[in-house]
Amino acid sequence: STLIVTLGGNTVLPTRISVIGEDRVRVPAGQFDCWVVSVHAGDVARGLYWVTKSDPIVVRSALDVPTMGGAQLVSALVRIGR
Repeated sequence: STLIVTLGGNTVLPTRISVIGEDRVRVPAGQFDCWVVSVHAGDVARGLYWVTKSDPIVVRSALDVPTMGGAQLVSALVRIGR
């Protein structure tokens, strides 16, 4: 289950999370071998996450934004502070 928080309120939705592949991704923080993880929470939240194989760090994400006419919000890790 996923907790969805919006300005209109909160809701909990059944969520399907699955690894759909592998990818070597380059972001400003560097280049990483990743699992590509698909997340579907009802019709409200849908997206992809690139999670490093060496550490569980999300280095890139692409989230669908249905309220913006099919736009996608893409984020990339800039640096790792250790």
